[in-house]
Amino acid sequence: AHLPDMMSQITINCLKNVFARWGCSDELVTDNGPQLVGKAFKEFEHQYNFNHITTNPHYPQANGEAERAMQTAKRILKQKDPFLALLSYRTTLLNATKSSPAQLIMGRQLRTSIPTLESLAPKWPDLKCVHQADRKAKAAYKFHFDKRNSTQRLPVLYPGDKVTVKLDDVQGWTTPATVQESHQTPRSYLIKTQDMRNRRHLKFVTGQSNQGTDTLDNPSAPAEKVRPITDFLTPEPSGEE
Repeated sequence: AHLPDMMSQITINCLKNVFARWGCSDELVTDNGPQLVGKAFKEFEHQYNFNHITTNPHYPQANGEAERAMQTAKRILKQKDPFLALLSYRTTLLNATKSSPAQLIMGRQLRTSIPTLESLAPKWPDLKCVHQADRKAKAAYKFHFDKRNSTQRLPVLYPGDKVTVKLDDVQGWTTPATVQESHQTPRSYLIKTQDMRNRRHLKFVTGQSNQGTDTLDNPSAPAEKVRPITDFLTPEPSGEE
């Protein structure tokens, strides 16, 4: 869908267009753009009954699928005929699933400008095999990413834990903060600070834990987002939060 600008209502209308064609999404992952986190988008989320998850700020790797899709879209738009390029993309087999996007969503291969002897009769791929192949491919990507980046398991934080915050424009772990509670967004926390930060930007203060030494279920997720407490709780008289 074409976006003439990034206003909230225009973004919502474009998503409604997509949902009207293909059905409502179970889960929608976006960044923290102002048009995606306001009251209007919250109402849209409730009305269309999907779960909206925002990615970690200043950490685009947290939404790698979207970043990769943007690269593909840019290459398509640079072609002489973007529509023909888009058709080619939709009819090309994916390495992980061995099926094309058209086959996965329509149950048949689309007719293109390239002569072919393949049958266009509807034939749904075995979705169980597709899901297994997709999980296997993602597990392989995760393994190589963890090995290449020496990913370590981060401890779970609990309410009352003292942490220090690593700001993007300041070297070292200099800003003290307190964990208020975990947030409904995966690997996210509410802390007593004015800024939104990644979990990798929080350093646990030894001896200050209120709980044990549990660790995250997903050791490969280096970024855990924390939101400003003012987004969810009434500010204290001091004006912090």
